[in-house]
Amino acid sequence: MSFNNVEYIIAVAKEHSQSRAADQLLVSQSTISQSIRKVEKELGTKLFARNGNRLVLTDAGKIYLNGAESALALYDKALGDIRKSNVTRRKQIIIMYNPALVPQMRKVLTDYISTHRDIFVSTLSGPAEIAKEYLMNGMADIAVLPTQNLTHAALEFIPLWEEELQLAMPMHHRCTQKFICDGICFDDLTDDFFILNQPDSYITHHSEMIFRQYHFHPMTFCEIEDVKTARSMVINGKGIAFLPSSIHEGTDYRAFSLNPPAKFFIVIAYHKNSIPSKASSELIEQIKKCRLISAQHQ
Repeated sequence: MSFNNVEYIIAVAKEHSQSRAADQLLVSQSTISQSIRKVEKELGTKLFARNGNRLVLTDAGKIYLNGAESALALYDKALGDIRKSNVTRRKQIIIMYNPALVPQMRKVLTDYISTHRDIFVSTLSGPAEIAKEYLMNGMADIAVLPTQNLTHAALEFIPLWEEELQLAMPMHHRCTQKFICDGICFDDLTDDFFILNQPDSYITHHSEMIFRQYHFHPMTFCEIEDVKTARSMVINGKGIAFLPSSIHEGTDYRAFSLNPPAKFFIVIAYHKNSIPSKASSELIEQIKKCRLISAQHQ
């Protein structure tokens, strides 16, 4: 994700015109036009449609704009924390993670901060793809994120534990007993509503891969940001969702493994070309204890 592209698209969405957006940002109209075409080519879809003399967002454009504004908000927070750190002259570590996927991190960070009073720890929350961009652009030092592939051209991954994405259904769903005996059959779920995560989240990307694998087109009930919210909605019979196995608690709903299981990893990530500082290395060692905390949690 290029933040210049993001700013150009946000400006065009607000001004409904490439020329007015160019005037506002003090760049040429061709620069903005090329950036939009580049993003549309990467996404394989149009972000804007013409309505008379106005450029309006397509449905895909609205989804992109929502994610882009979130990314810029995270970027602004990171810059603010850096300025705050400079004022206090304390060493700083910027770490990014998803609290819903890694709830153990709160305790890990609390313990770390209590023994490292000279370190300013700034936390950011966001999806895996944005976390990777932050690491590669030097806007974050460490991230704890989900991934299927343990290798990356620019990032070093330290595996913490393996997760499994499972199909979660209300306890008294009409298909639970059948699925217990025979396994999941997506053809039986064509009339069911699915609760999905936001479009830019890792779980959504993984879920879409599963849908393509089974040639299944779900009816979407809603899109939410927090897997725990999705879990609560499943318990209350609002729909079906893909949930990580580590958040299963009690027997309030049924969770089914796919065949083959939809496995992924929770990893610590940092840039390969950036040697972690002593403070960062100590934090990484404490994060590794998440493996033990997770095992106890499950």
